[in-house]
Amino acid sequence: MIREIKWETSKGNKAIVEIKFITEETIDADGDKITVPCCEMYMTTHLDGKILGYGEPRPLANVPGHTGVICWKLAVPMDKMEEINAAIFEVESTPEWQEKIARAEKAELESIEYEKHRAKMKRVMGY
Repeated sequence: MIREIKWETSKGNKAIVEIKFITEETIDADGDKITVPCCEMYMTTHLDGKILGYGEPRPLANVPGHTGVICWKLAVPMDKMEEINAAIFEVESTPEWQEKIARAEKAELESIEYEKHRAKMKRVMGY
């Protein structure tokens, strides 16, 4: 899934924010091309056909008519910020993304339990 949000800046430049969600990718495994499952969201910002940067917009409060900034360089108008947030929400609402979040939370809980057990064993062993 690819979403592109386009607008023209106040200086007449063409800005595009591309949000790409991939669920599988082809990798090179020692010469063999194999397709593996994944769950990644990539956000790329282009200005006049050149890549300006990567990552999500940050909140911005001191520029009238704009609500966010990308790469600390490009102010995003309010209506385009809503489109960007809607595209991000669409990706985060997919079952694949929800499963990814659940796996990360489970891994965090397992890590906490492991560290508790490790601390307990250090006390028992006198370290």
